[in-house]
Amino acid sequence: MLRAVHTAAPGATILVAPEIIDIDTSLTVSVPLKLASSSQERPLLRFLTADTRLVIEAGASGGSVAGIDIAGRGHREGSLLEIEGVDDFTVTSTGIGRCEGLGFAMRESSNVRMEQVFVSDVGLGGGEIVHCRNVDLDIVMTMIGRRARADALTLAGVSGKVALAARDVSGNAINVRHSPEGAPSASAPLRLHVHAVECFRALGILGNSDTPLEAISADVVAEDVEDWAVLLNNCDGLEVAMQTRRSEPLRLDGRAGARNCTIAIATDRPDRIVTAGGSKENTISEVAMANWPPPPRAPSATSFKPRFSPHEVEDTCTVCGWHGVFRRTQDKIRETFACGACRASLRYRAQAQALLSVVEGGRYATLRALAAEGGLADKSVFEPGQAGPFRPYLRQAPVYKSSLFDPRMRSGDLVNGIECQDLTATSFGPETFDLVVTSDIMEHVRRPDAAWTELHRILKPGGYHVFSIPVTAKMAEKCVSRVDTSGDEDRLLMPAVYHGDGSGGLSLVYTDFGADLLDILDGYGLPTIAVPYATDDDMCGRVLSFVSRRRR
Repeated sequence: MLRAVHTAAPGATILVAPEIIDIDTSLTVSVPLKLASSSQERPLLRFLTADTRLVIEAGASGGSVAGIDIAGRGHREGSLLEIEGVDDFTVTSTGIGRCEGLGFAMRESSNVRMEQVFVSDVGLGGGEIVHCRNVDLDIVMTMIGRRARADALTLAGVSGKVALAARDVSGNAINVRHSPEGAPSASAPLRLHVHAVECFRALGILGNSDTPLEAISADVVAEDVEDWAVLLNNCDGLEVAMQTRRSEPLRLDGRAGARNCTIAIATDRPDRIVTAGGSKENTISEVAMANWPPPPRAPSATSFKPRFSPHEVEDTCTVCGWHGVFRRTQDKIRETFACGACRASLRYRAQAQALLSVVEGGRYATLRALAAEGGLADKSVFEPGQAGPFRPYLRQAPVYKSSLFDPRMRSGDLVNGIECQDLTATSFGPETFDLVVTSDIMEHVRRPDAAWTELHRILKPGGYHVFSIPVTAKMAEKCVSRVDTSGDEDRLLMPAVYHGDGSGGLSLVYTDFGADLLDILDGYGLPTIAVPYATDDDMCGRVLSFVSRRRR
């Protein structure tokens, strides 16, 4: 298929067989083509590395993509679909998702149509559209912003029509803002239709105080949103028709405020409309509630049907203290049930609970409280890596070290101001740390036996290593090496498995850990216990963390 796309003549139609197609390079369309499924079943283009994607370039104007789903592995920052500099392009009956970054990006384009497009299961935003004219979009999005709070659809300098049905979004369903500096805003009107369920907000329109946003109209349906259903900030002359339930309905705010706006609202909380900042001269009228539409659902033909049963649990985040409903949004239990505030997944919250059980005698219920109330005041902490929700709190310790791993560098060397450390041979002195915290790192260490020895060396007597590895309660019996590292070069013993490395790339898994790990660590002077997440929920209780304590 790659060869067909790269060599096709303008105007050609390329039919793709309905199968999974793994692609390890970007697929760039630079001439007007029709890329479509060869049957009613959808093919799935699965891009295997973080820097690969489907790219629609300016020369593809007049082309289309239809009936094809796009997924990724390892994508944490970029998008799976990029459309840039195009005039006249159509995307229909297409699914985008299963990635840790952005679903799609559209820039500097015009007359782009998206119909029956479904975006689901993405770590960051669903889509970002910047400086595009006369778009016509009809999109459904679910499970957006799993890795960090992110909006389903961000619009900046956009004109045309946008219809979005969104469910389970950690940020706004639609966020409208000014164009980036240097790019002119769209002068033509923007018409929005938003149906948002279980989002942070349904619609945020966020202008600048010096140049309020104008020429926008919106129809909004919102239920069970976390913040305000609609936030209008620094805007002028907007027309909004909205109905909300079980949600704070409307806030007008900003230094310049919302001015000269006409808003018709049906809500079960009419006393919760807030006017603040410089808002004035708005017309707000209450209207009767219309028939409530059904919740957003995935199209029946998509490849991205849920691979799990819905599940939710009321809980308190052991990282930041947020209390609310935690929902399962993907099949991997450890990586879901994200906190509504800090976005810590279940594995992080379970690990935080294990950490809190051994630091300061278990007196603190959250890492936020541990840090704020001086629980780390006499601690020295090493937390390898650069990502994760613990860092704002653990770095309150008087001695806090983070690091990155670069096999080309020596331990202690700096890369862009960040210290490099090899866990098998760090640059730290003996008995340096009270606490070492590793989160899904040890399976990526080339020689874990050397790392256990090194951890024993740098921990103070009685110090703790609190760690997570990708296992749940039903662990395999034995640890298994996936790679022969006895020589200078790696030799695969099993098919290669990669996990995201936290910086947009992929990291090879060297070891599958089993239940005998506890006996192994005891032999290194690090007696260890497996700690299940303490909860009344059977599913969440299957997640394990581990606590090693150096013998005195």
